[in-house]
Amino acid sequence: MKIYNYLFFKIYQILSVFDESPTFATIIVMCWLFLFNIFTLFDLLLQMKTVSELLGNITPLPFITVILASHLIYFYRKQKYIIVLDRFIKEGKYSNIFGTIGVVLYIFLSIWVFFKFTVPYIGGILK
Repeated sequence: MKIYNYLFFKIYQILSVFDESPTFATIIVMCWLFLFNIFTLFDLLLQMKTVSELLGNITPLPFITVILASHLIYFYRKQKYIIVLDRFIKEGKYSNIFGTIGVVLYIFLSIWVFFKFTVPYIGGILK
């Protein structure tokens, strides 16, 4: 969970340039990234004939709702987002730079892989 919390912290820092309290926006961005990664993996699984026959026509709406609710509960329950922000606020200058570069690369690669490999060949998960 440390990497996940660090990802939250860095996205929060990036979005705080545009908003005073970007907690909800950070959670939404993290949900989108998580869903992009899950849909990409799910599409790879659906390309196998046996898996696609087992799953049939599954709609992603309940899955998306569960992911969003779990992210909201994790960060808003007992104000966990404040604990996460306080934990990473004291990082050094070089760690801050490398962490920001790493998170921006992760965001870019998640979006690029999803739109490059999953969207053109959707295996039926976003119908």
